[in-house]
Amino acid sequence: TATLTHYPDDETTWVTKPLLQHFGKPQPITLSSDTAQILGEGREIRLAGNVRGEREAGDDVLAMSFATERLTVVPDDERAFTDAAVHMTHGRSELDGQGLQLDQLHGTFSLNQVSATFYPKSRDKNR
Repeated sequence: TATLTHYPDDETTWVTKPLLQHFGKPQPITLSSDTAQILGEGREIRLAGNVRGEREAGDDVLAMSFATERLTVVPDDERAFTDAAVHMTHGRSELDGQGLQLDQLHGTFSLNQVSATFYPKSRDKNR
């Protein structure tokens, strides 16, 4: 069961089972986790525990999904980042890294210390 608890003394809000969706370009992205801490007026959201991200394929964009243990989201900048270990699927390719930066405004991501297995682009847009 999802819950939301607001603490007015420090202006934080805690959420269990949060689901965040961003409907920008290049494709909408959905983020979920076990918990989230929302700071201030939503300027920063800290997702923790079983963090998952999903982006569907688009005209010129491969499907992408990732898993990590924590992720900080900055909604106004349309960015998210973590220094934790990340497992990502991009099209059919599999990537593992330490640290991730997502830039939804420009439709880019960056992984650090990457180990990857790349496969040719499939004719199926979802893969």
